[in-house]
Amino acid sequence: MEKLRNLIIENVAMFNKAFPDRFCHSPDVISAISYDYKFTYGQVENEIEKMVHEGVLDVEISDWYGIKLL
Repeated sequence: MEKLRNLIIENVAMFNKAFPDRFCHSPDVISAISYDYKFTYGQVENEIEKMVHEGVLDVEISDWYGIKLL
């Protein structure tokens, strides 16, 4: 799952670089990774949730749809 974690970080980092004051829409990240790589939507979603709990990603409390790197 290290490859998946790196893909998530890479995708969120690109968004955060372009829009530093906004949260990245997590369904877009999940869809992009699951479409381009051999990971299911659920695998990506679960890994994002783990990364939030580990303090790697920050999340918009209101809906969990917005994520950014800490």
